[in-house]
Amino acid sequence: MADGRITPVATLKRKLESSTSTDYSFCLFCQETKRHPLHEASEDGKIRVKEVAAERESLADRTFLLFLNRLKEIPDDDWCNLELIRWHKPCYIDFASESRMVRVRKKASKASYRVSEGASNLSDDQVPEPSARNMERKKMSPMDWSKCMICQDTDRPNLRNIMTMNTSNKILELSQGDFVMRVRTAGVLDLVAAEGKYHTQCLVEFERRMDKQKDDSNNSSVDFSLQELLISSYVVSPWDMSMIWELCGICI
Repeated sequence: MADGRITPVATLKRKLESSTSTDYSFCLFCQETKRHPLHEASEDGKIRVKEVAAERESLADRTFLLFLNRLKEIPDDDWCNLELIRWHKPCYIDFASESRMVRVRKKASKASYRVSEGASNLSDDQVPEPSARNMERKKMSPMDWSKCMICQDTDRPNLRNIMTMNTSNKILELSQGDFVMRVRTAGVLDLVAAEGKYHTQCLVEFERRMDKQKDDSNNSSVDFSLQELLISSYVVSPWDMSMIWELCGICI
């Protein structure tokens, strides 16, 4: 104070928002620890993160710009470490889930449309909407991970956590044959990391339903092929048409 200048009592340290360094003791995405439990990243999860990061950059999405910059600075040795990379499940879903990416693509599509058509003042209502399939997905309720993945209920007994990759891969494979389950698990590659749950009876019933659906599809294909074969045979031979339909299971 003698020379007219104020000497600071202390210097406060704070994390710079523009920093590209990553503290591995925190969540990879939000760089915090208090929000939710931290989970070790699975290999499938890491692959998904890299794929989504590349797509977000290609779409010029700036929502996770700081994270994308930090991701580029992570050394390969650190990234491949089985125990070093950790994240919060909600943070991972917010970044990598297919439902989030649908929004990102829709936003990029509208921006691209405005540029290509020279219509920067075009309202969102005037920009073409995404496909009906995506709209159907948007109306569907998201997965509640605290409940059984299949019935989305907690009242039934024997609610179990998915503990092995065999069970995870089995459910994900079965989900490809069911539209609701396929949408709800879109973008999820590791149900163990996602803390998925299931009722034993629900999984058994789901597996039976998918097997029956597959069998019905195969039988339908065989029946249709048989009908075509018999009818084409009628063209070159004087078969009685009623016998053909009877063989096909269609009595006239």
